[in-house]
Amino acid sequence: MTTHSPHVTIIGAGIGGLCLAQGLQQTGIAFDVYEKDAATDSRRQGYRLRLDQTGLAALAACLPPQLYSLLKRCGAPPSPGVRTIDAQLSTLNDKWVEDWQEEEEPDLRINRLTLREILLAGISEHVHFGKALDRYTERSDGMVDVHFTDGSSVLSDVLVGADGAHSAVMGWRFPGVRPTESGDICIYGTTAMAAAQRVAPELQSGTSVLFAPGLAVVIDAMPSQPDIPPGLALTAIPDYLYWAMIGRRERFAGMEQDLQGCLADITASWSPALKALFELADPAAITVTSIRHATSVPPCNSSAVTVLGDAIHAMSPASGLGANTALADAAALSLALASVAHGESGLLPAIASYEQALRVRGEAAVAASRRGSAQLFGAEESAMHARDS
Repeated sequence: MTTHSPHVTIIGAGIGGLCLAQGLQQTGIAFDVYEKDAATDSRRQGYRLRLDQTGLAALAACLPPQLYSLLKRCGAPPSPGVRTIDAQLSTLNDKWVEDWQEEEEPDLRINRLTLREILLAGISEHVHFGKALDRYTERSDGMVDVHFTDGSSVLSDVLVGADGAHSAVMGWRFPGVRPTESGDICIYGTTAMAAAQRVAPELQSGTSVLFAPGLAVVIDAMPSQPDIPPGLALTAIPDYLYWAMIGRRERFAGMEQDLQGCLADITASWSPALKALFELADPAAITVTSIRHATSVPPCNSSAVTVLGDAIHAMSPASGLGANTALADAAALSLALASVAHGESGLLPAIASYEQALRVRGEAAVAASRRGSAQLFGAEESAMHARDS
């Protein structure tokens, strides 16, 4: 088989797209990443990621050893178990999410921006910000013409949509297949540790999960970074408490008009030492996200255009699988394209094999996220009552 190393165009410089880029860099495959945002910190998104063994294995496969070692050092110290509490800070022993597996190696909690900056190290010259996809055209010779809204275009062997739940690539590749609104929302925020004197001490280390009627809150203590090697610029991030409140939309009445007022109403009867977490939060850091679930993608012939991550399997954050599944996709696609570059497979068979596993992996993760939502705040039961009323 003739060896041909393809050029890969990646749309989206999120966690999955950059992990793929790092994997291609390690393999010697040419690539360019195009991101519609102006910079890595253009918009607020999440603040904390929890990397399980699947995600860490994918990163270990794609990153050079020194960057993977830095990533491990930048994570929050492992904490024993997860506290499950109610709104008065009393311990609950009958609440859990079955897909939160207690593994021999603990999950790594890391700031999302820090991870993204680590993933940019060594490849920044191939990452182009402020470039929004307009359309693409698959040519008769198998190449892909990729056009951007600024009028520029590039020619590539492979186009990868790593551009999230609102993926432009997915919209062109599979017209009419879009994620559906779940009716659930997630409110993310941060509270500076330096300002958290009134917050309960037990919330200021490790991970806590609050269960309340119709919603749940995940709270993670996130430490500052270790000393950073010279020549690697990471944004300085002081110690903070990350929190994410997730529940049915109807639980958050008045959110659109007054988000902080809505949070104050929800937490009015909660323990003062818990309520302080939200009262002291940085108002500019509070972000609301509507949760979407992927729908099934009908079988079709593979092409030089493919996708990964939320572009094809958007899901609830309830089981903590979204980023980890995207990273697994990236590592798998990097391996598939390496087989093409090494002359072990043709391009379309390699992509077809990747997409077959992608569907299985994504469907399992979406199903787990639905179970997690139901166990966290009764999402499926609430939705059923809403439909029947």
